[in-house]
Amino acid sequence: MIRRPPRSTHCISSAASDVYKRQQQGNPNSGAETLLLNNEQQTVHSWTHERGPASMPYLLQGEEPGLENCILVYPYRVPNPTMDSGGVGGGVQFVDWNSNILWDFELSNEQYQHHHDVEPVPDGNGGHNILMVAWEAFTVEEAYAMGRTPGSIDNPLNQMWSTAIFEVEPNLSTGGATVVWEWHLWDHTVQDIYPDLSNYGSIHENPGKLNINLGSLGGGGGASGDWIHLNSIDYNESLDLIAISSRKMNEFYFIDHSTTTEQASSDTGGTVSYTHLTLPTICSV
Repeated sequence: MIRRPPRSTHCISSAASDVYKRQQQGNPNSGAETLLLNNEQQTVHSWTHERGPASMPYLLQGEEPGLENCILVYPYRVPNPTMDSGGVGGGVQFVDWNSNILWDFELSNEQYQHHHDVEPVPDGNGGHNILMVAWEAFTVEEAYAMGRTPGSIDNPLNQMWSTAIFEVEPNLSTGGATVVWEWHLWDHTVQDIYPDLSNYGSIHENPGKLNINLGSLGGGGGASGDWIHLNSIDYNESLDLIAISSRKMNEFYFIDHSTTTEQASSDTGGTVSYTHLTLPTICSV
């Protein structure tokens, strides 16, 4: 748990071997502690961190059996995020049983800012890559050039934050990282106002695209260009599908992960029989 400040929120998620991990979240710069709990809420183990969490951690089994060989996947808040709103993060770490950092990667620059969740996915070689959700910043001019209605962006930043997903391959030997796959919501927008623009089309006839004029921007406290505000990301290995949830749109979306990055920017390729993003509401969130 975080010893200070006294105000904190609690996040609980399931872990391996019928054990649960809980994390109490507070000031991102005051450090944190992740607790591994059993079903009786007794502490099995704890990890200490220099940075506060962005969301829940995940536990991966190591090469050898036993909890002591597990790796904690810890998404954390960077001290000076380039885009700041609810759930801001910026980094993810692999942490061993003794709180030693095995790998550390930050996604926080002028164009992209990680926030909220991450998701470990199989890398095909017995290890794991990490899916990271990020805001992608566009200027007001860029947004209007894509068909957003002029005058609809009135935040002090004069920005519209779309969404991107990056699959990052860790290199524990060098500490480096490689982006091996990516997907951008900006490639899958549609609007029915400006016929001269590339994303012009019927909203109803393009269920795999998101209406760029849907919803308002901002929220989460402070100046923000947040558009759809994703809260979480998940992955189904058997279907090779990514699931994301949008708090502001009250929808789940599903993305075909079997595509190449080039295909993921279009409406072609992949093994799923429908387009990469399916928009009809499946349930409210």
